[in-house]
Amino acid sequence: MKRCTGLLALLLAAALLCGGCQPDPPRPEASPALAVSAQEAGRLADAQLGLLADLVTPLERERVVSLLLSLIPLRQARLEDGVWEKSGEEARLVQQLNRLYERYTVKYLGHGGTWGYGSPAEKTLAEYKIVNGESLSLITDYGSAQYGRADYEALWAQMRAMLPEDAFRLFSRFVVFTDGPDETLA
Repeated sequence: MKRCTGLLALLLAAALLCGGCQPDPPRPEASPALAVSAQEAGRLADAQLGLLADLVTPLERERVVSLLLSLIPLRQARLEDGVWEKSGEEARLVQQLNRLYERYTVKYLGHGGTWGYGSPAEKTLAEYKIVNGESLSLITDYGSAQYGRADYEALWAQMRAMLPEDAFRLFSRFVVFTDGPDETLA
């Protein structure tokens, strides 16, 4: 009887300990459209790391990939729902990712390095006044052998085509500049 009571007490204790234990409910599966593979996240990580991709350690790269694996489905779901503002979680992940990129840039490329785009100095090509957020009025054309008014106005047309109609309502100037061939024209 003593043995049976001990066994009963042991079973009762186990039942009490596990009485509140229930298997976790199944997690909803990500829709196939929102799933992202580690390989895809790795390709994106390498693209975003740029020059750093060959410099960071495997552990540093894995940190980036891990953040991207969490971030990409959130972004895809948001865009699929037609929502343009990032959720708090998505914004937090983007901040973490940016901090990693900044840390790795400083670690491997140094503070204030050129990182491939530090020189030559920028040169202003033209300045325009933006009229009513829609049209341009030339203030100064500094002259360029490579570019002219048609190029600058084509840039303006591209910007207007890409952004919503009121996007430039609060802007007063449009300045076109370059930092030389093979660099940027903005």
